[in-house]
Amino acid sequence: ETMLYRGIGRLIDEVKKMTDIPVAIITNGSLFSLPEVRQEALRADAVLPSLNAGSEELHQKISRHAPGFTFRRHLEGLIAFRKEYTGNLWVEVMLLGGVNDTDEALKDITGALAQIGPDMVHLVIPTRPSTEKDVLL
Repeated sequence: ETMLYRGIGRLIDEVKKMTDIPVAIITNGSLFSLPEVRQEALRADAVLPSLNAGSEELHQKISRHAPGFTFRRHLEGLIAFRKEYTGNLWVEVMLLGGVNDTDEALKDITGALAQIGPDMVHLVIPTRPSTEKDVLL
């Protein structure tokens, strides 16, 4: 996870001194509930967090985050980041066949995305078979 590096903001600043190429952060977004992490990410030109579920049940099934990390915390962190961030926020949603591609799951994800207000949503699918038997390609 990119945002685990405590010096990411300084690293972004140093890269920007060397080039005019935009800097993007690819992250699962799980740490955006922490103000100090959001502050570091503000320096990037584009931030691409993941959001693969729109409910607690699917969040736990798909993400398997550390104990105590909830869907609500993830969503609230992304919403807080959007309020502070003026760059390109492109949320990535990985559609997992048989898991989060049902009508209900897609409505839940859409509702969460509406609360975040990203500039763009990238829909992606797995490119290799899952080790989980319930996930279809």
